[in-house]
Amino acid sequence: MTALILPFARRLSDKQLVSPNEVPRGLACNCVCPGCERPVLAKQGPEKKWHFAHGKGDPCSEGYEVSVHELAKQLIRERKKLLLPALEAVVAATDAFGQSLVEKEIFAESLTVSLDTCFTGRMLQDVTPDICGALNGKEILVEITVIHRLMPGKRERLIETRLPSFEIDLGAFKIKQATRELVSDAIFCETGNRKWIYHPRIDAVEAALRDKLDVKLAESR
Repeated sequence: MTALILPFARRLSDKQLVSPNEVPRGLACNCVCPGCERPVLAKQGPEKKWHFAHGKGDPCSEGYEVSVHELAKQLIRERKKLLLPALEAVVAATDAFGQSLVEKEIFAESLTVSLDTCFTGRMLQDVTPDICGALNGKEILVEITVIHRLMPGKRERLIETRLPSFEIDLGAFKIKQATRELVSDAIFCETGNRKWIYHPRIDAVEAALRDKLDVKLAESR
């Protein structure tokens, strides 16, 4: 497998995540690694894909993941758009004959929406989501994962807010080299890489499915 190279760096002049084709070559790029905050060079050679590189003796294990994660947040903040996951509920039980019964229904399809406002790094109640947006005056939260999964403690704190929240999983970039175009497509076009962490309708939706399942269980008895 080809080693992943640093695709984005933070430009010191405006603190924005940039690709190597947006800045001058070498140290003149005036950029730092988003992971370790040390200076990086913009590599613009003819043989390898253009990328950023640390100086000799400056290893950084977090730069790649942090750069993808931070660019994803920056793109959402700039565009103020979200592709919402489909709202799907699944309940299951075992009937009197040991057979598994499942009720599953999609109550809302995936949908692209425009946000009224969009912030990163804002603490809400007891949690700081990656994205805190407002949709028709109501808050919606987004968590973005790349290599490391969403930790259970943070998931629970997001659920405790009782606000709509969902996760965008960019785990494909664990093995696929990230570019601005690919990250943008993964954020705004792909529907299979996201799921709701909490949705205010989910309890009622699951209750309705359980009622259907209870009827089938009663019939089996």
